[in-house]
Amino acid sequence: MNRKDKEYKDSKYYIREKVELGKLVERFCAPWIKIVMMTILVIYMYGAMCLKYASGAASFVSAVSYMIYKDADKWK
Repeated sequence: MNRKDKEYKDSKYYIREKVELGKLVERFCAPWIKIVMMTILVIYMYGAMCLKYASGAASFVSAVSYMIYKDADKWK
């Protein structure tokens, strides 16, 4: 053990094991809560991916418009 980190590793708040959200819900909650949590996460991630796609597409159109027509606001 590194002497410099000894006081941190002896703390009761030191993270000794990294556990993902699904395993935490599995350990501490009823089985139906895991299904609800995963459904919420899937819906959230789908929304985030759609938002990133839409903003990326708009940015791409503006960049191409600027490169071709030298006017980024022409297609807005």
